Amino acid sequence: MNTFPGGALSCSPRRCWARQGGFEFFWRNLPTAKARPAEPSQKKRLVLETAGRQTHPQMPSARSLLEEFLSHRTPGERYASFDYCYNYFHSFPEPSCIANAANLERSCMTLGFYLASWGMLRPRGQLLQRSARRLVEVIHVIASRESAPLWEIDAHSYSNQTAVRYLCQGYDSIAASLALGASKKLVVATKIMLGVFACVPAFDSRFSESMKWWCWHRHKFESFDPDAIAVLARFYSRHRRLIDCESRSIHTFAFNTGRDTVRTYTRAKIMDMIGFQARGREIRP
Repeated sequence: MNTFPGGALSCSPRRCWARQGGFEFFWRNLPTAKARPAEPSQKKRLVLETAGRQTHPQMPSARSLLEEFLSHRTPGERYASFDYCYNYFHSFPEPSCIANAANLERSCMTLGFYLASWGMLRPRGQLLQRSARRLVEVIHVIASRESAPLWEIDAHSYSNQTAVRYLCQGYDSIAASLALGASKKLVVATKIMLGVFACVPAFDSRFSESMKWWCWHRHKFESFDPDAIAVLARFYSRHRRLIDCESRSIHTFAFNTGRDTVRTYTRAKIMDMIGFQARGREIRP
């Protein structure tokens, strides 16, 4: 019991009474004298907000979204176009073989059909007005020594500044070779990086909207830069166990047989599937 000059003070959550000199005083919602905690830094605040986010019963989990995506995945559906594109570009002993005279046409056709299957050749798009030969320059970029680090980078490397630099440089080279407008090259270039290297998710509208919700619009995902990769790094860290497990268990389809190959999906591809299937919905932490 707290004391008050001239009488006793008894406190409850809603009211406090005090008696002094025969007079009765009434206070409502008497504030408590608790010390205010220090304001966290901006980086720490983002982590705390994300960790403390309240979940909604209808908010899908990363696991449920992944299972939903996989339920539509068969060797004959368009989702498998990634498998055949990824298998093809990873079948060469050296990246330089991708762009030699014997393989250049097939490389362009394989990449072109993958892009078409994933909606990059829409009626209003610039790629629809081009032939597969316009991808020759892109193929040369893919086969170049400058792109060599992209074959090894995956989501677990997103916190490494050297890997981030290589990713940004690789994106700039591929985007420049496409000669597209600013709004189109982001989607197409990241689609190519996904289908060939599988080192980053594709920044299409569905994935970008999902990530904007997840990071509380801290990044608009309208550009490929270190800040966007930092958001992807936090998303991977939050769902590391699921992503790592699924990347070891999901195998690509073989084109000739339709059966599983020994090649597995990357972590970046698993993240792409989760964000794509969310369709801009907020993903449960």
